[in-house]
Amino acid sequence: MFNSILGISGTVETTSDAQKEVIYGDYNFKYETFIPSYFGKQKLNFSTIHDVHVVQKEDYHQKIRETITKNIVG
Repeated sequence: MFNSILGISGTVETTSDAQKEVIYGDYNFKYETFIPSYFGKQKLNFSTIHDVHVVQKEDYHQKIRETITKNIVG
């Protein structure tokens, strides 16, 4: 447990209602401020068909490693 949480990262602007309930209910956030990304507009495309993987718990880290290896460029 923390005495205070000063901020959270990245995708708060696109959180679902259930996620907001956790942030504002469970963690007692009272305010929100959105700051434009230092890196500019995101150019990634997220596909629920290709980018969501369901694996057994024991295969979780292996799947992450495989995905990273597959997507390394250069």
